Amino acid sequence: MISTQEAFTRSKQYATELLGEREYTLEEVEQDVYKDRQVWRITLGFPKRRVSAPGLIRTIGASLPLEYKIILVDIETGDPVAMKLAS
Repeated sequence: MISTQEAFTRSKQYATELLGEREYTLEEVEQDVYKDRQVWRITLGFPKRRVSAPGLIRTIGASLPLEYKIILVDIETGDPVAMKLAS
């Protein structure tokens, strides 16, 4: 079984592959079942707009609207199995 920290790391890597390099933050973590698999449900937050200077996001991050994605990570293997819209 992978830890929540490992699931967060794997979910950020997966999101980066699909959505590009962003400043991903951990918003929620919970265990769930998806298609008969035990998964970590990891909710990531990130700015809707890309900011070119990495340090700039830390300075004005609070004023940028956030978008959220849910990444489902298999608890046993650590493999990402789905990405969903957070509602």
